[in-house]
Amino acid sequence: MNQIQKKYVILGSLCALILTLAVGYAAFQTILKINGTTNINSNWDVKITAIEKTASVGATDKEAPSYDNTKGLSATFNTNLTSPGDYATYKITITNNGSLDAILKNITIPENTNNDIIFYLNKDQNDQDITGTLKQNDTLYKSTESNNVGYVYVTVLYKDYENQQTAGTKTASMTISFDFEQKTSGGTVIGPGGDNSTVVYRWTTDTLNIGDSIEDINTTADPTTLGKNHYLKHEIDSENKITASYVCFVTDTEHCMQGGDASYYETTKALLQSQESWFTANGNGSSCEFYDAASNCYADSLTALARPDGHVNASDGSVVCLVDSDGSAVCNG
Repeated sequence: MNQIQKKYVILGSLCALILTLAVGYAAFQTILKINGTTNINSNWDVKITAIEKTASVGATDKEAPSYDNTKGLSATFNTNLTSPGDYATYKITITNNGSLDAILKNITIPENTNNDIIFYLNKDQNDQDITGTLKQNDTLYKSTESNNVGYVYVTVLYKDYENQQTAGTKTASMTISFDFEQKTSGGTVIGPGGDNSTVVYRWTTDTLNIGDSIEDINTTADPTTLGKNHYLKHEIDSENKITASYVCFVTDTEHCMQGGDASYYETTKALLQSQESWFTANGNGSSCEFYDAASNCYADSLTALARPDGHVNASDGSVVCLVDSDGSAVCNG
């Protein structure tokens, strides 16, 4: 190989090396970019926070109900039932105090080996559904949103059937466990928002109902681009149809009140109560009022209201964004 050939070989090798380094650097930049989108301040904090007996007949606790958040989430019951037809219903409160939305992936109830005892999940002693409950695949939202608290009900019933031969006090024992995962995006927004997300925001005069499509509606995945202190938020499914609607308002941070169902009122009321100090400090004569008929807070440039029929709204004094009791959502002046 002569000197000229050697130079070409060396030059070709250098070009290949530079190309390899460039590709590697581009890949490295991509990795950094993906990692850079992660919020290092995010925290996971989903726990059982209370258990209470809400109804009972002829039932006593052999041991007080207990819960454990150290290895997953679990609740344990040991109930004495005196005679057939006796029952007890317990409400388990699960709270998301973290900054990440959580989805309830699974509720595990062990096999019942006592033929005289029935366990009902989210039902009463008559096998009727209890409203406002947390169910499998439901979302428990981060602490800044109104619906960060969920309730699961467990009813234990002493069977009452004809010709019963095993009457006498029975002890019903059970441990129920809950598996939560971080909720991740999965739907696709086809409209002008154009972002891949299961959550979109808007500040438009279109009236949209649960089940409506958001295609051709001006939406965004980043509410800060709206430049407003209040707006609408929608959850959508894989077909871009609305599954839940909220009114959001911004104090020190974003807070969202879900509307369209009377069962949301206690959580929206609690959210407004948590922001009372901010409203009081941001305007002349501003404050909050909390009643059974309605709860509202108002400052110089922001008001927020919730009613027990499921209606929620927020306003800057000129435009009101609302989700009505029937789930319809709109912003209008």
